[in-house]
Amino acid sequence: MHTSLPPKQIGATEVNRPFFQLLTDKARNGADIDWIPFWKELDRMILAKEFEDYIPPYKNLGALFIKAYKIAMEE
Repeated sequence: MHTSLPPKQIGATEVNRPFFQLLTDKARNGADIDWIPFWKELDRMILAKEFEDYIPPYKNLGALFIKAYKIAMEE
């Protein structure tokens, strides 16, 4: 599944670097990515104000719509 992490403007290194580091660490350890706890953990790690502009994958309505559409089309 494609997951995007869209900010309201150009992405900030102060946010992107910790995001991808945490994601990579979890993938290397074989952990599942449950976005709600992941986002809470990331929120504790990132102090940059720009983080407020990021939309977590579980709140990205466009991505959720596309996922639901693809599931519906398979049936």
